[in-house]
Amino acid sequence: MNSIKIETPESDAIIPVEIRHEVDEVIIEGQTEWYYNYLVYRFERNGSHCTARSYLEEAHKVSIFGPFSGQEPSVRVEAPDLFNDVVAYLKRRFPAIDALRENGYETIRELPDRGRVEE
Repeated sequence: MNSIKIETPESDAIIPVEIRHEVDEVIIEGQTEWYYNYLVYRFERNGSHCTARSYLEEAHKVSIFGPFSGQEPSVRVEAPDLFNDVVAYLKRRFPAIDALRENGYETIRELPDRGRVEE
């Protein structure tokens, strides 16, 4: 008889300090022009932070922003351990990961969609 060993990590090296569910809408003359429904994950460590955003229309995908200094989203800092731990956390949850870099988005991971239904 064969046995299967299932390994699960004890814990993540980092967890979000906050997860928010947000909706942004632009309504012009009673008509919805823009509608964004998304989750925002916030990670913090040693005075630096990263955020990650997943639009629910594409729930298999997440984009990372940062790392940044303190509460200022425009001041980039070198925090490779923070960034790598955020990527590891997100890899356990999302098959597709992008990161916003200074020259645009960079694909960190792109696996085939698991369970996504095509319309």
